Amino acid sequence: MLGMVEKKQIIVFFSLWVALPVYAGQADRGRMGMRERNLEEIKQNNPEAYQNVLKVHQRAQRIADIVSQFRQGQMNADEARQKLIPLVREDSANRLGYLDEEISQVKTRLDYLLQIKKNPNFLIEKTIENYLAPPKTPEGEVRGVPSHEPR
Repeated sequence: MLGMVEKKQIIVFFSLWVALPVYAGQADRGRMGMRERNLEEIKQNNPEAYQNVLKVHQRAQRIADIVSQFRQGQMNADEARQKLIPLVREDSANRLGYLDEEISQVKTRLDYLLQIKKNPNFLIEKTIENYLAPPKTPEGEVRGVPSHEPR
């Protein structure tokens, strides 16, 4: 089972990976290197997520190939549509799996913004609280404080 971090990595990586093949002639080499580094990081940290990313890339590449063939006049719209339906359906199913999580994040953000709108001092207090909080590592651990101690 993939955790939240792995899901976010896959979403970010998928966004980068899909955009580049479609615009292959216009791809920025810096992004290509970043994409490869991100893929290597996922491969090392979570082999299951890596396999999922490869499947996503293969599907995205098939979609890009079909779109390219259609635009070049090598197939008509009906043929392209029939080939795209199963690929897009699978892609959509993967995206729908993340919707509840994304909706929850948006609701949390909206609640936060509504609190700020109601009470501008809330933003001031939260900002000061963040400034004075102990620094955290990327994993969320407070530096110098064991994770079992209250913060």
